[in-house]
Amino acid sequence: MIPTDCRLRRAVVAAVLLALAIPSCSQSVAQESVRLRSLEVVDSMWGPHWHPMSDGAFLQVIEVRTTGPPDTLRRVLPPPPITVGDTMVVGFMMDGREFHDRVTFRYKVAERVLEQFEVPQDVWYFFHDMSLSPDGRYLLYLAMELPDYEHLSVRSWPAGDEVIAGPQRQLHETDVDLHHAHWVSADSFELATRTSNGTWERISGSVARGTINVDTLSTEPQWH
Repeated sequence: MIPTDCRLRRAVVAAVLLALAIPSCSQSVAQESVRLRSLEVVDSMWGPHWHPMSDGAFLQVIEVRTTGPPDTLRRVLPPPPITVGDTMVVGFMMDGREFHDRVTFRYKVAERVLEQFEVPQDVWYFFHDMSLSPDGRYLLYLAMELPDYEHLSVRSWPAGDEVIAGPQRQLHETDVDLHHAHWVSADSFELATRTSNGTWERISGSVARGTINVDTLSTEPQWH
């Protein structure tokens, strides 16, 4: 027969273990319920550029405001980050290493986890207008084909598979970025390039349909 004091000690230990387990479960549920409220720019600065020939890059500090404690994203590059629902923020930033480089990032709101991913190796280094789709599934940018050519590229993100490749054209021999890119919707995109006669060649398309269209704009697009 087990002595009464031993049974009592076992009961106390079991009660303590149960009490420790309950807060852990509650904390997990509370973490999953944290949702994004807004993004607020709290500071800006002129910082290191990813290309040594450039003077610098405009960087921002962005506060992520949620239903839980706020968090901060540093060294954020334009264009502004995108909120995917109320659970995720995606965009571009400097990686913060000694040899500076720009990266794409994904911030998971509930877990307060920041993930960074290298940009594709063929991004033209003077191209500033990389663009993530509104649903965070695709990356639109200008790809460089050394030594003489460039083309529009859409890749799955963050996996990196090229799903759309635009027509090949002569690479601009300049360090001035004469391109604009953006997403019209989560599926449709546009990239415009200034031509030698002052007009803008626009390449537009759809990821779902796998289509590309080329036309001309008489004036510089105001997409941002």
